[in-house]
Amino acid sequence: MEENPLAPEKTRGSSGKPFRILIADDDPEIRSLLKEELVEEGYIIVEARDGITALCEVPFHDFDLIITDWKMPVRSGIEILPSLRETLPGVPVIFMTAFGSEELRNFLKGEGIYYYLSKPFDMEELKSMIREAQAKAPLRPFTPRAK
Repeated sequence: MEENPLAPEKTRGSSGKPFRILIADDDPEIRSLLKEELVEEGYIIVEARDGITALCEVPFHDFDLIITDWKMPVRSGIEILPSLRETLPGVPVIFMTAFGSEELRNFLKGEGIYYYLSKPFDMEELKSMIREAQAKAPLRPFTPRAK
């Protein structure tokens, strides 16, 4: 994955490197749409088709944000949260689902996740959430990951 030296300042993470986003969703069309839109904005995107694949990507990238679906095969978005919190402390998570409820929203708030999108969602709303999460993200030094 190449760095984008022309990435606008607004898409740079706290390390000064381009803002890296992990997108975990079992729907290839959703992943493709998100990647296309967010790469155009200057973000670096890594895709994962399920929770296990998402967790396998973490050691190889210095992610600034995670966007995950709730219901995925192998491991759900909720099932991977503890591992994400342990390996990427302070990294914001945007949670997406087509099966949302007030109970789920309250559970996620209790887990420290304040960004929640119901599918289908508005792309501008997602971009706004990303910018808000980016502004609130704690400053983190760049951490080289395993190659």
